[in-house]
Amino acid sequence: MKDKKLISLSLILVLIFLSVYSIKPTSAKIGSGRLYVYMDPDYTTLVPKDDNGHYMVFTGQTVYIQIANITEFEVGNLTHVKVCWEDHTKWFINLTVKILTSGIGAGEVGVGDKDDPIEWVVGEFEDGTCNIPDCETITVHYTYQKRPEYITINDEFPTYPSIVAHMHSVIPEVPLGTLTVLILMFGALKVYLRLNYRPA
Repeated sequence: MKDKKLISLSLILVLIFLSVYSIKPTSAKIGSGRLYVYMDPDYTTLVPKDDNGHYMVFTGQTVYIQIANITEFEVGNLTHVKVCWEDHTKWFINLTVKILTSGIGAGEVGVGDKDDPIEWVVGEFEDGTCNIPDCETITVHYTYQKRPEYITINDEFPTYPSIVAHMHSVIPEVPLGTLTVLILMFGALKVYLRLNYRPA
């Protein structure tokens, strides 16, 4: 009986550890900037999206980023764009906020168009090139010096699962996400309680 208790308790502790480290907090605020990701430098063809509106990209692919509808900066202001995956970042420094000339955001205030493209090779970060596994989240932020950092939004699915826009790797697989960890944790707790239940 002691072995069953020890196994159940160990399982619960492992699941709690996984749940704590699978939730990655972000210091970015939700911005007004809408993310668009294109396949070509003329900003005419969007990268395909999955059913949730996430851009499906793959390591080594060259993409062109556009952030439209920026309201936190005025035309002529400088901004930095940051692409993030886990602890890796790629910075595009001192971009001038302007009226966009191409892409879906044409005519809006933003950064990234055929005249001033933001070209990124997926997986290339400041600390080297990473082979991003399937079904990983890559977010795009914008900021400048001491101003807050804003994360782009998804205008196609503004409430599912959140209004944060991001790019996704191409081949989906079932990751051990937060919801899965919580379900396993509560399941382990139920097994533990059942094994240790003693009627009065």
